Amino acid sequence: MNLSINALKVIFTIGMLSILNNNGRSDNSNPNPGDIRDGDGKVGKYTFYVEYDRIFTSHENLLYNFQITHSKMSKDGKKVFLFGIDRISEIGCKRAILMNRDGSGIEEINLEYEDCNLLLKSFDINYDGSIVFLAQQNQIYKYEDQSTQFVFHTEDEPNDELGIISQILCQYSGNNVFIRDFQSGVFRASKQNPTAAEHIVIPTHVLSGGDTVSRFDGPMSISAGAEQILFFVTAYVGDLYLVKELHMLNGLTYYQMAENNYGPLVSAISGDGNVIVYRDSDGPVISRSEHTGGERVYLKNRFDGITSLDLSYDGSKLLYNDAYLVNTDGSAAVQINNLYNEHLCINDSGNIVGFHSLYYESGKSESCYYVGYLNEFGRVPNAPIIENISLSTPIESNETKSYITVTAEIDDRDGLQDIAGLESCVINEDGLYSTLLPLNDDGWGGDDVAGDGFYKRNLWFDNYDSVTIRVQAKDKSGKITIAHAGFYIYPSTIDIEQKNQNESYSLFYEPLNQQLNIQFEKMQPYVRLSVFNTNGQLLLQQDYKNEQRINCKLEQLLTGIYILRIDAINNQFIDKIYKY
Repeated sequence: MNLSINALKVIFTIGMLSILNNNGRSDNSNPNPGDIRDGDGKVGKYTFYVEYDRIFTSHENLLYNFQITHSKMSKDGKKVFLFGIDRISEIGCKRAILMNRDGSGIEEINLEYEDCNLLLKSFDINYDGSIVFLAQQNQIYKYEDQSTQFVFHTEDEPNDELGIISQILCQYSGNNVFIRDFQSGVFRASKQNPTAAEHIVIPTHVLSGGDTVSRFDGPMSISAGAEQILFFVTAYVGDLYLVKELHMLNGLTYYQMAENNYGPLVSAISGDGNVIVYRDSDGPVISRSEHTGGERVYLKNRFDGITSLDLSYDGSKLLYNDAYLVNTDGSAAVQINNLYNEHLCINDSGNIVGFHSLYYESGKSESCYYVGYLNEFGRVPNAPIIENISLSTPIESNETKSYITVTAEIDDRDGLQDIAGLESCVINEDGLYSTLLPLNDDGWGGDDVAGDGFYKRNLWFDNYDSVTIRVQAKDKSGKITIAHAGFYIYPSTIDIEQKNQNESYSLFYEPLNQQLNIQFEKMQPYVRLSVFNTNGQLLLQQDYKNEQRINCKLEQLLTGIYILRIDAINNQFIDKIYKY
């Protein structure tokens, strides 16, 4: 590579290059946000952004010591049901409440039972949260229009085949409730005639060839209108051994979805009934048909030990325990929070999640409920704002690692004094998370100016091709914001001559014209020229065809150091350049 007297100097060590995805925050629902500016004109470069609102805590809602044991968010994302134990009571009575997703409009459900020790066997809410069904022991209640109604007790039910209630589900409309009996199968009770339970999944109808069902283990799932019912059975096959099988009833036809399932019994079906997710002995399976089998998906080794699943209405997004969200083609897996999560729910649009959790205050654990808004900027009032995430050029490097400063620009409508904690971690190419470490705005640990809203920390990075930085901010009221920013990383020591051995080129800079001239050895069918700042932000990009000499104006750039990348056919050239 030849340089003239006025040529730009070439440095043979480089670090961070460019933002991986040019994504940002959105004021609207947008699961795949583009380059979107906020009101101040700043551009976020995010692959993921979520704001969490802690809408319920026991002491704030005059239900001190109310320990949440069960919860569910309605599929429209507007209502939340909570059930738990009022620990302040001497006998620990059960309590149930229904509220709006912002924590307002709390309605306490009168359970109308004499024994406070009765267990909640199962519950479900309809699409908009206007109806709640609860099963305690073998009796079913319905809550609607701020009134609790007794539906029936299985001992009084005229269908004597219905005995022990294991689970209840209702279709979106709430017109029918479906009851899973551990031994007898599945029954349907209508809203119009709730005491007449119709037996719709009968053990002798499920299997053929003389095989017999022993019991209906594991959870069942239903589509929005209950046209499809997904359920597990434990069966004797040829009197040889017990097997666990997953079946689906579609109309009047049974389909066997999985056999010899020795893994955890978990499954989910999308609201439209077109996507089924389950775990068999070898891992997760996605099925998009009524028939047995499906496509096995790899979910970053996060599917082992799974205990819960939830799908968006069209089945495009899957939420599973440990708070992982993934597209059902296996792409874009992300841990949406690192909190303690119970009963995770995702709404049908795939942009709102809900769960109950514990938090610790003054040495005591308290029950709370969180609602999170995915890739929707500004949905939680006064939540911390992660304005920007950036990386410095390497402070120190070796062949495998680079020591780099992570910077997060933070704002809060209640002032920076409201920020209670800020942490960051690195997500490598395999989707594995490092330990969360605090970022500082107190003038130490990589931070140069205290109290300026720029939180920093020096970290060692493996020299992967790409990396994602996760930043998590929490304020004093428990609101949480999490953002991911993706970066390309190249090894900290690159031999430019070796990398460009297939072809040579020259750089010439004309200071008066502020023009960069690039001369190739021969004609180039296609060239893309990209210029980045040292934080990895793309500042300039131009394409050229059938050129041997390229002239690129740099007058829009300030004096300083920049990273130049030249992508040509079968070649890539990388230089660090100076503009003066």
